Amino acid sequence: MLAVAGGLDRDRYEVSVVCGTGDPSEGSLMDHAAAMGIPTRTVRGLQREIAPLRDALTFWRLFRLIREGGYQVVHTHISKAGVLGRLAAAAAGVPVILHTYHGDVFRSYFSPFRSRLFLAFEQVAAAVSDRLIEVSRATLKRHVAYGVARPDRFVVIPNGIDLTPFDRPAPDACEVRATLGLPLKAPIVGTVAMLVQVKRIDVLLSAMETVLRRLPDAALVIVGDGNQRTLLEDRAGVPPLRGRVRFLGLRDDVPALMPAFDALVLSSDEEGCPTSPIEAMAAGRPVVATDVGGVPEVVKHGQSGLLVPRRDPDRLADAILSLLQSPDRARAMGLRGRQIARERFDARRMVERVDALYRELLREKGIET
Repeated sequence: MLAVAGGLDRDRYEVSVVCGTGDPSEGSLMDHAAAMGIPTRTVRGLQREIAPLRDALTFWRLFRLIREGGYQVVHTHISKAGVLGRLAAAAAGVPVILHTYHGDVFRSYFSPFRSRLFLAFEQVAAAVSDRLIEVSRATLKRHVAYGVARPDRFVVIPNGIDLTPFDRPAPDACEVRATLGLPLKAPIVGTVAMLVQVKRIDVLLSAMETVLRRLPDAALVIVGDGNQRTLLEDRAGVPPLRGRVRFLGLRDDVPALMPAFDALVLSSDEEGCPTSPIEAMAAGRPVVATDVGGVPEVVKHGQSGLLVPRRDPDRLADAILSLLQSPDRARAMGLRGRQIARERFDARRMVERVDALYRELLREKGIET
């Protein structure tokens, strides 16, 4: 989202970012937006949990903010903010309303009841949306199958990342490892993810137990935070994982960390168009990931990495070991991944496509840009 907000032509658009208070363990979107010089507003009560009275008040706050702001485009993200934001924008008479789905929130994230409830709300919000953006073809197919909206209401725009940090000379791997207190010569596996249930870091820890039986000096570095961190730290404190797993918490220097990893692993139950594999590929690192959602559209099996079934720690361990024990193959995959990242996942291309979509929809409403 911030890549688009910060990448749009400031001579054509006046951009503001509005969000809720959020979970501190997920990092501050507002801080990043402010650092980019983007005006920000926080809406009290805009939180993930469903609370009818609070949500009604939040809708009213959003309605007033949008109406007073005189916005011509409202582009929402994330399920709860997406529903309330689009309904408030429609009530305020905003000409162009869009939403981006960052994954399949109707599967794996919530209980069956909450998933059905979110789907019902989403169908209402989709009805007032001019366009619905999917980050992968896989999630588009699912959302059409769920009956979210007609196929012609959707467009696929994959995520992109700022490749500038990866264009600079890469830091020396040994220097990065020394800075982090990691062994200089041991095989290092990295993962960058929110520490929440759907990311299944527990499956990765199980896989690492197998890896460590074959490669006792290997280590796992976990970058990220979330409500499962304490549980995962307790699990990692038991042999054979004890002393072989490092939790770095939230970091804003992921590109600088990538050279320390021999491979990046993504063990999720569900993904839309995940950015951490793209970052690893841009850094020339091979990826092992679960074959879920839009992941196969990012990681090409046998080319830039290896794909395995979800919730299968044995297959995950085998894939990790195959890369750690075959450095030439891993290096070749890393080089191919770097090429794919530059060809398909440059943030500038993503911004260009979103900009073109905004202008197309504005023209349809008789508004010139």
